[in-house]
Amino acid sequence: MSMSPLAPGLGHVPVTVWGCTPSGSIYVRLGATLSSSGHQWQQVEGALVHIAVEGGGMLWGTNAAGDIYRRLGVSPATPFGVSWEKVEGSLRSVSIAPQAGSNGQYVVWGTNSANNIYMRSGATAQSAGGAWKQVEGQLTQVHADFSGAVWGVNAGGSIFKRTGVSAHNPAGSGWQQVEGSLKFVTVAAQLGAPLGTSVVWGVNSNDDIYVRSGVTAQSAGQPWVQIPGKLKQIHADAAGAVWGVNAGGSIYRRVGITPANPAGSDWEQVDGNLSHVCCAAELSGPTPVSSPMGAPGGMSMGHHHAGGMGSPSPMGHPGAAGMGMGMGMGMGSPMGHQHAGGMGNGNPMAGQMGHQTAGGMFSPMGQQPHGMGMGMGMGGQMGSQAVGGMGSPMGHHATGGMGGGQMGHRHHAGAGMGSPMGHKSPAGNSAVWGVNAGGSVYVRSGATLASPGGQWQQVDGHLVHVHVAADGQVWGTNAGGSIYRRSGVSPQNPAGSGWQQVEGSLKNLSIGSQPGAPFGTAIVWGVNSGDDIYVRSGVTHQSAGNAWQKVEGKLKQVHVDVNGIVWGVNAADAIFRRTGVSPANPVGSGWEQVQGSLKFITSGAQAGAPQGTSVVWGVNKQGHIYTRSGVTAHSAGGNWQQVAGSLAQVHADAAGAVWGCNAGGSIYRRTGVSPSSPGGLDWAPVEGALTVVSPNAAAEGMAW
Repeated sequence: MSMSPLAPGLGHVPVTVWGCTPSGSIYVRLGATLSSSGHQWQQVEGALVHIAVEGGGMLWGTNAAGDIYRRLGVSPATPFGVSWEKVEGSLRSVSIAPQAGSNGQYVVWGTNSANNIYMRSGATAQSAGGAWKQVEGQLTQVHADFSGAVWGVNAGGSIFKRTGVSAHNPAGSGWQQVEGSLKFVTVAAQLGAPLGTSVVWGVNSNDDIYVRSGVTAQSAGQPWVQIPGKLKQIHADAAGAVWGVNAGGSIYRRVGITPANPAGSDWEQVDGNLSHVCCAAELSGPTPVSSPMGAPGGMSMGHHHAGGMGSPSPMGHPGAAGMGMGMGMGMGSPMGHQHAGGMGNGNPMAGQMGHQTAGGMFSPMGQQPHGMGMGMGMGGQMGSQAVGGMGSPMGHHATGGMGGGQMGHRHHAGAGMGSPMGHKSPAGNSAVWGVNAGGSVYVRSGATLASPGGQWQQVDGHLVHVHVAADGQVWGTNAGGSIYRRSGVSPQNPAGSGWQQVEGSLKNLSIGSQPGAPFGTAIVWGVNSGDDIYVRSGVTHQSAGNAWQKVEGKLKQVHVDVNGIVWGVNAADAIFRRTGVSPANPVGSGWEQVQGSLKFITSGAQAGAPQGTSVVWGVNKQGHIYTRSGVTAHSAGGNWQQVAGSLAQVHADAAGAVWGCNAGGSIYRRTGVSPSSPGGLDWAPVEGALTVVSPNAAAEGMAW
């Protein structure tokens, strides 16, 4: 029986809380959880009035003059960072979130003194990313979370959520107004809910507190519910923590937050005095620190509960105020003088995010969903015409029903992805591609971390191996060793329009993110019939990249993931990982053997782990399934753990999704993957029959 895993159980994940005092002093405290306020406050050099932190170690802020700064050197060893670096532009507030489908990159959103909205993508701990891009609209404050959700409020208190955010369009495509009136809004994953479900908190002009749960990319969720208390600013994070400050600067955190009660039960006052507070999951566990500076503001508060105050609704007159849409075109920097634009209304778009996977009742053991055909078609050269149709890659569908388990965020889909976390366009769905025993190619759209999506659709051509990258690029090989890449892939046409042959001959290949390169630039690894290893970098949707480069060694199968991590197996089933991989040397410098024996290996982002951390999956010649977590470019991670079931091939992706096929061609996806259970909980069957399957929770709502 499959369980019904929910959003990551992060109630005990340590949280770092940052804040600013009215005078601009900056403070931080470690070790907070849903049940503890953590260690003492410690002052950090600098002066800011607004600060934003994300669980991947990203910290940005603005000072009273609108200058923008980012924190350098944040790591498990130095959780407070080491220095500030000024970033060009001028903003009043900022917010950071993992960039949809990226390899450890982030998107920064902000608003300036004229209420113009800006975002920049490609930010990392080492780089401020690309240039600022003005986004249409006028907002006084904006907040983005790791699931890809972006919410904001304008000067009139109207509330808006961003639509159309995707791996190919991290800025989104439009604004959708939500009923109510707030002056400050924050959005985060809803504890215990299906992944891709958020909870939104906010405060109105009267400092009344409101929350709405069940928010997804497709829905604004449940109605607003007023929460007792008064706060002028509030912040929620992906670990379920909610902190805020009132008009007097007193600091509070929400207690009693559980999956059954996502709004919590009460407020607990925390020592200190701040004008702004934010929080995010720590890069590592709690590290006790001394506090030579005392509590922020010099106040040592006791821990007690704040009373409930007032009960006006934040609704006001919903729909009374349209959004002030700034025309603000081009790539202008948020410097002081911007185009205010005209006063239009928001134009809600259909594109949404989401990352979920439903559970199932079958395990890939002896009992299989019955009636599975083996598919048809011949191998050999690539076909030149589309086969078309919406059929399944087999004669008959499995009759097994689907359970309710969900996959974890990266963090997806990433989300993560790393969140990461798996993010798709145009509808927040993953891409799953596959080939059957006859070489026919199939893709299914609409898959999320909670659902296997729509029906399989046959695609022109014949392949024996296919692989899809986090940005939606698809490469494959046919029975003759010819190499192809899919052309015409876009949010509007995620299945693409044709195949383009690439020079060379390989029996299998893998495409992943190129370390240090902008999102959308990939690296392809492959092996030929002689087990020689080849790699080519600089691959994009528009270009096959640089020439093939031979790499020392012999492997029969190789895999590169969203973090640029490369593993492979040789003819004797010995396991190897590539060492020396870095942004300066994405090909790496050597091979290191890892204990164990596998015939097929894959890796993907580890749900809820720090950016750059992967989980490796593999199957041995008996069909036994193994996984190991905590893998990075510098470490082989933890020990192998056997996972129940039997598969012939398995594939993990950028959002933590894991799909596989067994010896009979039956297709399964892993449910229950979460930060606390990176190996997941169960297998759910998917109709069809394939020999190779490749999911991508960061592409165009498709599965190949």
